[in-house]
Amino acid sequence: MWVAIRGMRLEIFHPYYISAVIRHATDAFINSYADLALQVCNEYKLLVDEYVNASEWESCGDEEGIELKNELVEIDNMLYRLEQGLDYFGNPAGWVPLLSFEVMLANYDAEIDRAIPTLYMYYWLNRVQPPAVKFKLN
Repeated sequence: MWVAIRGMRLEIFHPYYISAVIRHATDAFINSYADLALQVCNEYKLLVDEYVNASEWESCGDEEGIELKNELVEIDNMLYRLEQGLDYFGNPAGWVPLLSFEVMLANYDAEIDRAIPTLYMYYWLNRVQPPAVKFKLN
């Protein structure tokens, strides 16, 4: 497909090409090159928008048009995450997933096993008061 945008003749402006560019931007974003991903996304968003509004858009087939619009949606989604300071998966910076239920249950059980002797000692010191202990803990 031959397209002239901004005085340039773009020989390869096909959804597969735009998809490859998006994969490149995605790899950059995942590997902490957010500035590069932002630059690439902004550049190709402008190019795709200009192509959609150009007279060559009518010569584009239905399937290619739908694919280009889908690629534009992907670019918009990535730009949103980049501009909001989110990671590739849409989580805030520094976010880590919670532990699984099994790990949380094991930690809880271990905490109970450690806490019971401590609680019993507190009870004993406050209630039994052997002669060696002359003060009450609060």
